[in-house]
Amino acid sequence: MFTISKNLLFVSFFLIFAFSFTSCRKNKASAEFSMGQYEYGAGDALMIQNLSLKYDSCQWEMIAPSGEVVKTVTGNHPNLVTGILFQNGIHTLRLTTFLRKKERSAEKEFLIKSDHIYLKVNAYSNSQGEHDEYDVYIDGQYAGSANNYGAYSKKIPVGWRYVKLVAPTETMEDTYYFDSNGFSVVIDF
Repeated sequence: MFTISKNLLFVSFFLIFAFSFTSCRKNKASAEFSMGQYEYGAGDALMIQNLSLKYDSCQWEMIAPSGEVVKTVTGNHPNLVTGILFQNGIHTLRLTTFLRKKERSAEKEFLIKSDHIYLKVNAYSNSQGEHDEYDVYIDGQYAGSANNYGAYSKKIPVGWRYVKLVAPTETMEDTYYFDSNGFSVVIDF
């Protein structure tokens, strides 16, 4: 009889311990993801898969080689596209998951590797001798504005690029081929 009570007591403690351990594990947030590849070009979409288990929400951050957070996106499975102006080098992708007041993070590195060429835009003065301000969009991404002299110059990845120039009174858009053998592409606006 003493042996049965001792075994019953042991089994009871084991079940209580096992139940408490699994209950605690169920409420623990996790942050985990995989990347389909390591090397990308500027403007490419990252191939990611969120493998996190328990979370209420997620935040994704792209971090430049300098340590600066250059893009922040929320969502469980967002479409993350590197910026057209991302510089070559090793970047970091950080996933942070939130569960109640707890957060967990995971990071992975990826390489941006693209040949670049200069895009130069020359804007002519208006009838008052002033330069119109304009914004530049490359492949649908904002890429900056003209300086005080109406000029714009940036290094962008080679290949076919859709360029849109937007001024208060005029818009110009077209597709251009940026060849790695040339020094720059000049657009007169």
